[in-house]
Amino acid sequence: MPSVLILEQQLKPRLFMEINKKFVRAKEGLDNSVVYYDEDGNKLIRYWKSYEGQPIEEASTRSWRNNNLGNLAMSAFAKEKGAIGCAGHIPNQENKDFKFAVFCDFATGRKAQSARLKEGNLYIDLTLNTLPRRYLGIQPHQADTQAVIDYRKDIKFFTKFDMERTIRSLNDDETRGMESRTRRIYCGEKNYQHSAQ
Repeated sequence: MPSVLILEQQLKPRLFMEINKKFVRAKEGLDNSVVYYDEDGNKLIRYWKSYEGQPIEEASTRSWRNNNLGNLAMSAFAKEKGAIGCAGHIPNQENKDFKFAVFCDFATGRKAQSARLKEGNLYIDLTLNTLPRRYLGIQPHQADTQAVIDYRKDIKFFTKFDMERTIRSLNDDETRGMESRTRRIYCGEKNYQHSAQ
């Protein structure tokens, strides 16, 4: 335990600085990292892995690095809801320039996800059973992927909702409950960042 404290004391002055300004721009960094910039040009880097050789299952998640709980794609909708950049290629897409949106903070990303679920016709009339297929971009002719099966199980396990309910039927508290209960899985427990000038 003392060695960890000494390590933190040695690293803190070199790696960490306080940034009190709002992030106004973000871009993809090296090795799956995301680089955030505040209005003064200070930057914060969120890393995929905290050390070389770290197992993938211990690495940070894309949704945490992007402040994007719903892993929303960069689009006009995401920009309207506060996206400040994009990072990370979206799987299952032919267009390799299609990336995930990056939001300035977690609250803005969470609000964007709630809005995406409830606004327009994309998800509103889907059942909780069918939501994972559309959300993960699985085409009608394709079989369920493991990600779809896992997402469906997570919704059922964490919410205890009837899986035949539609998104439209969820009130605001239930929508927030569904998001918060799945947040641990999609945002992860182990997250790595540091600030640099």
